[in-house]
Formats: sequence, structure tokens, C-alpha cells
Amino acid sequence: MRFRKTPRCAGFTLAEVVLGVLLLGMTTALLGRAVADSLRAVESARYHEPNGYPIMKVRHAMLRLPTRAQVEEGGELEVPTIRASQREGDQTETLMLRARWQAEVKPTRLLNVFQVALEIDIEGGENEAEKVESLIFAYRPGWVDAQELESLLDAKEEEFNDRRTARGETVEDEE
Repeated sequence: MRFRKTPRCAGFTLAEVVLGVLLLGMTTALLGRAVADSLRAVESARYHEPNGYPIMKVRHAMLRLPTRAQVEEGGELEVPTIRASQREGDQTETLMLRARWQAEVKPTRLLNVFQVALEIDIEGGENEAEKVESLIFAYRPGWVDAQELESLLDAKEEEFNDRRTARGETVEDEE
């Protein structure tokens, strides 16, 4: 007696479907945990670090400015900050802090990367004015001065040619 083979239907087996759902569930759980942890870190900065939230807001505002001249002008920002009250348990209060900042921007040896020395003066609330200094490295192509770009590219070309010369290569070897 001869058995006929039935053609296999295209599709996934039960084991493949279960494995896919299991992997999707694990990925979702991990991503959910990462989001929850980052939100908890932001809340922790708001409540526990004296001026963590205003400093973060000033950095974000400064890095959103489109030109280097605007960054070097500095600025002022009003930041609502939530503070927990130690006397009354879980009570919170919202304080308005004023953050004045100024920045000194210097080019680095890397193309479009700048070193930003940021000074922030924070006033308001129950604490006296606080001065915070921060050093940030930022990749900002829009901040490049044409003359600086040209001199940086010339320096890189000269460095490249010096390395080629040290290896004994010449421009004629290329042709």
C-alpha cells in the first residue's frame, strides 16, 4: 500500500508561535523596566539632589540653541521644582527657581565637537544662591565657524601628509 504525502501547509508551528510570544513578552518587560528606571532617576534628581532638575533643564535648553553665538550669550530660565517637605511626611511643594547661565565654547581637535564650560547660578527657594560649574562635550555641526573649519581641515590634511611622509609614501605613489 502506498501512502500519499500531503503537501505541508505554510505557516508556523505551535512551538514557534509560543517561542515568539515568549520573546516578545520578555522584550516588553525589559523595555518597561528600563523606562520605569529612567523615570525614577529623574524623579530622584528632582527630590533628592538639591538642584539636579534645574541643572538638567539648563543643559537641555543650552544644547537646543542653534548657534554658537547664542550659547555664548548665556541666558536665564525659570524652572519649577518640586521639593519634598521633611516636616510633613509626603507633602510636596513647588518652588520657582531662576537659573542664569553663561557658557564658554571652545573647539576641540575633533570636527564639529566642542567643549562647553557651563556656569549656572541658581537662585530662589529656601537655599541661598548656588553656583554650579559643568564641562560638557557636544557634537554640534551648526556651531562651526567657517574659518575654524578651514583651519581644522588644513591641520588634519597636514597631519595626514606628515604620516604619509613618515611611512615613505609620496603623492606620486598614488597616481
